[in-house]
Amino acid sequence: MAYQGLKKSDAAIAAFQRAVGLDPQDAAIHFNLGMLLAARDNGRGHRQLEAAERITPSALEAHRELALLLERPATRTRSRRASQANRLEIE
Repeated sequence: MAYQGLKKSDAAIAAFQRAVGLDPQDAAIHFNLGMLLAARDNGRGHRQLEAAERITPSALEAHRELALLLERPATRTRSRRASQANRLEIE
């Protein structure tokens, strides 16, 4: 979190990625990493926010941020493509 406050997002992302490796069941780590990644790459941020949501389904902040991320045009396009790919794999 200190890196975030210092505007050192590369270092913050690296620290959160290491933290996920140490404690993959910590929803707060996934959430914070997802927020940082979403500012750069909707897809990577989306995956981390979904992980936070899966780990702690009652975390309203993760639901809200994921919904806001999904409203972004680039995310909608990627989500649509992913849904289509999943349907093709199922069929």
